[in-house]
Amino acid sequence: MVKKFLILLLFVTGSTLLQAQTVKVEASTDTTDYLVGDYINYQLKISHDKSVDIKIPPLEKNLGSLVFLKELPVEKLESDNEVTEVHRYILSGYDSVSINIPQIEIEYSAKGGETKTVKSNPVKITIHTLAVDPKKEIKDIKPPLKIEFSWLLYLLIVVLILLAFLIAYYIYKKYFKKEQQQQITEEEVILTPYKLALKQLHELEEKKLWQQGKVKEYHTELTGIVRRYFEERYHFPAMEMTSSEIMKVINRVMDSPPVIKITEEFFRNADLVKFAKFIPMPSINEEMMKQAYTIIERTRPAAEERKIGEVEYVR
Repeated sequence: MVKKFLILLLFVTGSTLLQAQTVKVEASTDTTDYLVGDYINYQLKISHDKSVDIKIPPLEKNLGSLVFLKELPVEKLESDNEVTEVHRYILSGYDSVSINIPQIEIEYSAKGGETKTVKSNPVKITIHTLAVDPKKEIKDIKPPLKIEFSWLLYLLIVVLILLAFLIAYYIYKKYFKKEQQQQITEEEVILTPYKLALKQLHELEEKKLWQQGKVKEYHTELTGIVRRYFEERYHFPAMEMTSSEIMKVINRVMDSPPVIKITEEFFRNADLVKFAKFIPMPSINEEMMKQAYTIIERTRPAAEERKIGEVEYVR
């Protein structure tokens, strides 16, 4: 009787341990058909016992032609003795292709036990461009509007132009010509690239573009200011180069690793907004402005001096 009880106890205990170390992994995407540049929402759903530790490898090393953009916060759901983890990632693709997101090999182990692995299922997706029929003629969406022009309207426009010209000439003769004759020629003030960039950043802040929903315009102007500054500061055509090409030059000409890192993050976030349809949080928009000020301020030439009473636009 005791022997049977021990056998039954060992059987139940072994079954329990086996069940405790069971890990289920399911990979999926929100759809299987994407346009070039679309967000690909990739998800790993992992179910395991509470006593099991999970280790997921970095996703970006195993994606082939896909581009890793961002990892979202992990969601965890617990019920009784089981934990379900949902890992979400944002990917993208910039080539028209049919591709399998490969299996992800996940390591797991019970406390004090040996490490084992389990693989997710592959996920097949298709990335394509908009369908275009090359045989069809290129046409406008709508034909040009034709406005009927009458002689009466034409005569009215001519009269208004002449009247505006006479008023402008009268104002010029009365107010501006006398001042022009007495005007003293002033020396033209030329701002250095450093001071010009700070002035432009300050003016961009005053516009409050992203606060009005003009996020892409904000990031385009912001990166344009930094690019023009790099052109004048380091003498290379930054306005005509991609972000990765700019970073290759910056790594050669700049001797401050912290500033290089800030510059790389600055251009990466800007590219997400302009090319990958990424809508940043307000805090990211503010952080981008701070990064621009930091980049320009910390790459200021050593010979650049500030005069007492001079307006500075440094945050």
